[in-house]
Amino acid sequence: MRTADRFTINGTSRHQDMTAIATLLDASAAAERDRGDAPRLFISVFGGVDITVDRREVRLSNRKARALLAYLALTESGRERRERLAGLLWPDTNEHNARASLRQVVLDIREALGAFGCRAVVAGRYEIELQGESIELDVSVMLREIASGRAPEGLLLHSQAGQAVLAGYDDLSPIFQDWILVSRAQIQARLVHALEQSYEDHTFSRRQRRRLAETALLLDPLHEAACRALMRLAAEDGEIGPALRAYGDLYNALGDQLDMEPSAATRELVAEIKQGLFDAARPLQPPRSSDTPIEMVPPMALHGGAPVVAILPFRPVGPDHVPSYFAEGLLEDTVRILAGLREPVVISSNSTRQFHHDVDLQQIGRSLGAGYVVTGTVRIAGERVRLAVELAEVTRGTVLWANAYDVPTPRFFEAQDNIASSIARTLVPKLQDAELRRSRGQRTEDLAAYQLMLQARELVFRLERPAFEQAGGLLREALNRAPGYALLHTAAADWYSLRIGQGWSSDPDADMRSLAEMAHRAIRMDSANGRALAMLAHNRTIFRREYREAIDLLDRALQASPNDAEALMWSSPTHAYIGDAGEAVRRAEQAIALSPQDPFLFRYQHFLCIAHYAAGAYEEAADWGLRSARANLHYTSNLRMTAAALAGLGRAAEARPLTVKVIELEPNFRVSTLISRQAFSDDTARDRYGRHLVEAGLPP
Repeated sequence: MRTADRFTINGTSRHQDMTAIATLLDASAAAERDRGDAPRLFISVFGGVDITVDRREVRLSNRKARALLAYLALTESGRERRERLAGLLWPDTNEHNARASLRQVVLDIREALGAFGCRAVVAGRYEIELQGESIELDVSVMLREIASGRAPEGLLLHSQAGQAVLAGYDDLSPIFQDWILVSRAQIQARLVHALEQSYEDHTFSRRQRRRLAETALLLDPLHEAACRALMRLAAEDGEIGPALRAYGDLYNALGDQLDMEPSAATRELVAEIKQGLFDAARPLQPPRSSDTPIEMVPPMALHGGAPVVAILPFRPVGPDHVPSYFAEGLLEDTVRILAGLREPVVISSNSTRQFHHDVDLQQIGRSLGAGYVVTGTVRIAGERVRLAVELAEVTRGTVLWANAYDVPTPRFFEAQDNIASSIARTLVPKLQDAELRRSRGQRTEDLAAYQLMLQARELVFRLERPAFEQAGGLLREALNRAPGYALLHTAAADWYSLRIGQGWSSDPDADMRSLAEMAHRAIRMDSANGRALAMLAHNRTIFRREYREAIDLLDRALQASPNDAEALMWSSPTHAYIGDAGEAVRRAEQAIALSPQDPFLFRYQHFLCIAHYAAGAYEEAADWGLRSARANLHYTSNLRMTAAALAGLGRAAEARPLTVKVIELEPNFRVSTLISRQAFSDDTARDRYGRHLVEAGLPP
């Protein structure tokens, strides 16, 4: 193998500069021209060891065979002495047996590669060598991408998933583990060094440099220089919110891991950003005419482009004096409730308190990185407090929603939390509607990840199979664009959950693994992601009957997101299935109260149907199930539960249209198959459910 294709991890290569990387690129290109039709061996060491020849997977079940290939690929020369390899992988075996094991592993490798016409492993009497012109390592590809100004998607995905180099191979031997630890540190240092040079390279676009700085921070959350670069670039783009969030993440990481604060240079940069010293970096252009709105790039959150909303202090109006604590309390409570949700991103009240209502909305949006602003007035008229609230889009100043509240003065504090909750839960669907309308007018290639997710949701709501599969494609595209956006992974997990539940999965086991992987990634990216925690808990109950683990996850979910309607919704069925029906009903009802306009309300109603059925309250179960069916007749889980509730009431004839629809949607459905994996912890409850389904007309 040429040195240009070899990724070395010795001490001299850690500080390789951009000139050397450019040389690597040139040499690699020349090698590519010389390769002709030679089989291309690709070795990936991030997240384990994967081997392909000409993009076809090489199946090597022996982990030591894979480890040997990775070791040779990561050494500078591509070769190693037999005794060194034997001692590395079989240190507890006598020399004769270790060498015999090594010979067998080499034979396995050569046989597996030889099936693809690849002769890259050469076994000499004293050495084993990896040689050839068509060999490449994933780390080398990542370095080339970084040198060209791109943040490697593979690196992002593995880092966000917590997948280290040679993950799962630490247990082969203590000596091999020591080598892995050194290799990981050296590879990370090499990648971070390349990222440093690229995000400081002004020949790349600002967007590229921001992405590269974000990647450096993902690899090393304590990297202050990368954090300062990201903060400065975001602030100069007018996105103050993302800049300050980057600082907050660094502050927390340094405090948690090193018990220290950021350096003086970093704190000074934060002060400059808060003082508005970057506001003039991208001045607003005046409108071209009085009736032509200013075209601005919509502010985007750091992860995928979720909408950012700023709530300004409520302005006192009218002749009567309005105590300042009225307005302050409303601001604090509304921000507090929104902050407990996964979306939208809400700006801290400490940041919005300084603004007055006579400040231009575009100036506010630019200063805070917000795309939407909420304003309101408070008026005291006799014995009543009157509130008027508006939600406006920053770029055009268009009012998207307005409402008024009128409460007696003595009861204002009693009603304050309810008013703030009403404002918060109304804002979320209004913001989603506005973002979805905007995305419909854009070409697919122009859409950011968040808009793609909204379009996917709209298709998912139909629960029609072609549209549902199209939604899966949109979610995958969104994940490719923003792999670090936790909410996207949560949405993808939900998609897999529905796919399995609807009976549309051709490989339920694989989809279950994908579901768990997506939920775990969302949680690793955001440990306080209550929605992902609750969804994971729900599926632990549904697919594995792991009730204790599910309850622990639900406790974590609601501690993190006590006001998130979806987290509450997911928490209901587990309690129903373990026999705590009263708690299941309470949680489902609370979820509906928090999100009465949710486009997925039919699922909330179905979960309340489950809770009532578990309690033996078939009348209530049938009522809520029929509401859900009227909203969406394609939700098979609800059709089944509602039919069972009607059968429990002795009204099986009324259930026949529902069971006919189930068979239409799931032609191979059988009650016995469903009951064998049904989630009720009590056998009697499970048998009762199966009996009711058969009575309703479903095939046993």
